[in-house]
Amino acid sequence: VYRLNDEHRLYASYSIGNKEPTRRDYTRATPGSRPQHETLFNVEAGYRGDFGRFYLGLNYYLMRYDNQLILTGEINDVGAYIRTNVSESYRTGIEAEGGVMFTDWLQWSGNATLSRNKIPEYTEYLDNYDVAVFRQDEIIHRDVDIAFSPSFIGASILRVARRGFSAELQSKYVSRQYLDNTQSASRSLDPYLVNDVLLGYSLGALTHVRDIRLSLQVNNVLNNLYESNGYTFGYIAGDETQYFNYYYPQAGRHYMLQLVVGF
Repeated sequence: VYRLNDEHRLYASYSIGNKEPTRRDYTRATPGSRPQHETLFNVEAGYRGDFGRFYLGLNYYLMRYDNQLILTGEINDVGAYIRTNVSESYRTGIEAEGGVMFTDWLQWSGNATLSRNKIPEYTEYLDNYDVAVFRQDEIIHRDVDIAFSPSFIGASILRVARRGFSAELQSKYVSRQYLDNTQSASRSLDPYLVNDVLLGYSLGALTHVRDIRLSLQVNNVLNNLYESNGYTFGYIAGDETQYFNYYYPQAGRHYMLQLVVGF
């Protein structure tokens, strides 16, 4: 870390990490395809600055993996996700965060990540049921996105607080995510934007009570229809490749009312 002054600083780091497969990774694998540990080489550099009522942070990262354990997009017989090793892969991107206090009662903060999450070469294995003796066909995909790795994520919070009343608009955007490592739009989660509203009011102190606060949270206030997760699998039958996608739809508009009494 290098401090330019009390308000501004630069930093950089390089680290190496190793992670062993979990017990589930072993139990889901066949004896001939036991998973290996993954190794991460991570480089980061960034800047943080405070400008009175405004702050800004920027961070660049490069994460290079050997034998990264990644999700295949499939699940096992009890619904758990399956992972496999890929010899080479990387994640690189820029993270930004910032905030501004417009007045004593109005402020905004947000963050965003723009990234590339790539596998230079990935081999997809498909069961082939058109042959007399069971076999798996191999399909090689090059320069594809890692499954469940959106290239852009953004979040925003706009807050108003005045005389015991507070209101927040919380927004989150997630770009397209692929269900497997083939980067096929037909096997992906559509981008989605979700907005939540949080309202609160403090009634102040009463006899024997330090504070009473009432809050109402309206999640997905615009009632957007979206899925945040899912899985896929495929095979070859009838001289064609068939894929099946399954999605987890999220709740539409819903509410939570809360009463907090402090003594």
